[in-house]
Amino acid sequence: MSQFSRREALKLASAATVGGVVGATLSRLGEIHVAHAQKDPAKADLTVFVGDFYFEVGDADGKNRKGKNAAFSIPSGQEVLIHFINEGKLLHEIHMGRKPNIGKRLYDENLFTGFLGLHLDAGQKGFLHINLGAAQKGDWEIGCFVEGHYDDAKMHAPLKVV
Repeated sequence: MSQFSRREALKLASAATVGGVVGATLSRLGEIHVAHAQKDPAKADLTVFVGDFYFEVGDADGKNRKGKNAAFSIPSGQEVLIHFINEGKLLHEIHMGRKPNIGKRLYDENLFTGFLGLHLDAGQKGFLHINLGAAQKGDWEIGCFVEGHYDDAKMHAPLKVV
């Protein structure tokens, strides 16, 4: 029987956790969608710029933006790598779902099970690698639930899964 040092065990646990978070997502019905190969972060399918009180979809280089808090879509049935860039000066949260619950700082119905959101400090970037199923098709929303951002500053935008 092989034994691992505590350090080796922690490395393996971390690798398994990161691999599970990045490589698989749960749909609303509980089925698991596994990515067979990691996408190259330099080739994100969608770039979402997060600023002080807006979400804005555009090209990776920041050109051809759709407008602050403009509606955008995510395709279902395929791997999608989303690159989030906080270009603002404040901490922002990224949540996706329906039925905003300001008191709990999340949606009562998340776009997919197990995703509670991303928190990005000013200047931080993050990636989300997903494969949404047919059950998620429809109208959703992306929003920030930092106090005052959602309601007061209207930091949310329509999101459609097609």
